[in-house]
Amino acid sequence: MPEDLEREPTLAEMEEEVLAEGREWTRLRLQQKPQERADGISQGGRLVRCQRRKLTLESSVGPVQIETDYGQEGGGGQWVCPQRQAWGIQPHQKMTPGLQDRLCFTVTMTGSYESAAQVAGKWGCAVDDSKLHALVQRVGAQAEKQMRQRIKHLPKERRPERKASELGVLLVDGWQVRHRGPGWGAKKRRKTGWNGTK
Repeated sequence: MPEDLEREPTLAEMEEEVLAEGREWTRLRLQQKPQERADGISQGGRLVRCQRRKLTLESSVGPVQIETDYGQEGGGGQWVCPQRQAWGIQPHQKMTPGLQDRLCFTVTMTGSYESAAQVAGKWGCAVDDSKLHALVQRVGAQAEKQMRQRIKHLPKERRPERKASELGVLLVDGWQVRHRGPGWGAKKRRKTGWNGTK
């Protein structure tokens, strides 16, 4: 075989090439679609000292850059980005919600940050274990905060008018254990006047 002839690429090499082309097309589309929406999100005159800034987010298909508004709320308020607020992105968040979800799921399924980083590399996301650790800690703290908010208000009992009963039935592992307390038995019930409806 002459040396000047080009080697035929393997199917694996062609697959990787097509995947890279597809990722780049998807990345550009992901950059274009939010930009169209960002241009439509008006700051509504509520921002002073408004300026345009590039918002760079790491996504599942690579970095995307979107031109957004950034300014101070009227009356000396805080500095905000209306597009971030509209999309539910935190002020210093550097990843898209989709990428965060995929990475957190990968960490959960692999069981270690190092393994998760290796798996993420296989689906095209170069990330190190320290970045994954910081992400999981942040998302976990948010989840814990939400859980604490939910348990602040204990659920109301369906029938609060029901009075305490002296009879209790405890089910353990599919079999019934009866506890014979002070109100157990026909003689005791007649003596105390308990008819089972209290």
